[in-house]
Amino acid sequence: MSMNYRLSSELYGNNLWMIDPMSFGSMWDILTDIRNGVKYTQEGEKLNNSILLEVPSSRGIGEHDLIHVVNLNGVITKNGGMSTNGTKQLANEIRTADRNNKVKGHLIVAASGGGAGNAIKTLTDAIHSANKPVGTWIENGEMACSACYGIISASDFIMAEDKDVVVGSLGTMISLSGRPKSSKDDKGQLHVRFYATKSTQKNSYYEQAMEGNGKPIIEHVLDPANETFLNNIKQNRPLIDEKTQMDGSIFKAGDVLGSMVDEIGSFQDAVNKVLSLANDGENNNNNSTKNKQMTKAELKNAHPDVYNAIVNEGVLAERDRVGMWMAHVNTDKDAVVNGIESGETLSNTQREKFLVKANSMNKIESLKNESADDLTPPESKTLDQIKNEELVKEEKEAFNFELN
Repeated sequence: MSMNYRLSSELYGNNLWMIDPMSFGSMWDILTDIRNGVKYTQEGEKLNNSILLEVPSSRGIGEHDLIHVVNLNGVITKNGGMSTNGTKQLANEIRTADRNNKVKGHLIVAASGGGAGNAIKTLTDAIHSANKPVGTWIENGEMACSACYGIISASDFIMAEDKDVVVGSLGTMISLSGRPKSSKDDKGQLHVRFYATKSTQKNSYYEQAMEGNGKPIIEHVLDPANETFLNNIKQNRPLIDEKTQMDGSIFKAGDVLGSMVDEIGSFQDAVNKVLSLANDGENNNNNSTKNKQMTKAELKNAHPDVYNAIVNEGVLAERDRVGMWMAHVNTDKDAVVNGIESGETLSNTQREKFLVKANSMNKIESLKNESADDLTPPESKTLDQIKNEELVKEEKEAFNFELN
């Protein structure tokens, strides 16, 4: 594998890596072979290249449009080399194709385990600035991990050919090699490093790492870079679960549909989707799909203050709505409960009905309160009833005596 100085310095230069472990291990084995003098040759086209794909045009038979296909299929670096293009070249190709009137949109064919952290933003900036739709398709048996996923997260959709396609490995690592600043090699030679008197913090993270203390470089280098990496992905894909999908784990596409992957489909399905997005933009007299309406999750992530203000306004509005119904709960409880459950605001007609019913109820109650107590007239008695009462009285008096 032929490499120029710029690429080799990027790979060997203790860069921050957003790459899955299998890809990193394979890459490091190749680099070790090159150090040991093994010769690699590169045949065919460079990796991370792009082509223009002809597609039938809706303008008529024999007419063709173009889809700009970006093959993101190698180790991701910023500058590239003789065997692999870097993200700077791919970004320039996207911008050039985007200005071509015959190009309807772009489709990234992702098949990479990731690469250098400093290479991501160069390409995502070009994707975000594109005026035409940018989609992503991941072929069956391939992966789109770490830096590769960080790049494709900026596209308008992510489609996998199969549910077993691998995505994820969202995290940051560094691989360091060297010696402690004072050490001997296996030949007994002493290796030392010294710093100027005032250079008390010069290379301190590296030196501590060489002594086996990785905490400073993790806290001050890896963690900040990782936060930037994950925050950019979260902004591009707001439905990703921060706790379970951004810890470096890898996933099958079928298990993360709706968050990390949008749908399952063939290469032709992906091409058709790019064309559909392009046609939608043209029908709306707007060639940019970047101006699409934001989802609730996207609004919450991009503008949390605005989102919270809208939520608070909704809470207050719902409180007022329920309160208007509850003001009449003593008039007609069932009607109030049904009104609240309907989700609708109390109408003027319904309010009038409540008021009329309440007024009627008040009048009835008032009449009850103002009415005199019912009089119970002496009971009318017949002659027989009077005689019976007198007889009972005489019997009681006859037996009412005391024994002497």
